[in-house]
Amino acid sequence: DFHDRFDDNNEPGDAIDVYKGSQLWKSMADSPNDDQPEFTSNGRDLVKQLIAGFGFRVTGCYPDTNASFVSGTKSVLVTAKDPNGVQILVSSLNEEIGSE
Repeated sequence: DFHDRFDDNNEPGDAIDVYKGSQLWKSMADSPNDDQPEFTSNGRDLVKQLIAGFGFRVTGCYPDTNASFVSGTKSVLVTAKDPNGVQILVSSLNEEIGSE
């Protein structure tokens, strides 16, 4: 399997050779796709990824959706279903007033 073939001889915590692992993974695939674009984290919606990938939910936001003022930032609180679980506060600049 992959782990047995990817013998990187690293100690725990050492960096791994990502390129070597990627090449090995492609060689093991039934139909390797060399046209696959490189992964990029830019331009991805973190909140959507948390909701779709981990089943998190938005449990709070600021400013409130009915607020009568405009804030320079927008924030949402994203939490796990477990009331004692992970809580992540995601904030970003408000693009509606970013150019003013």
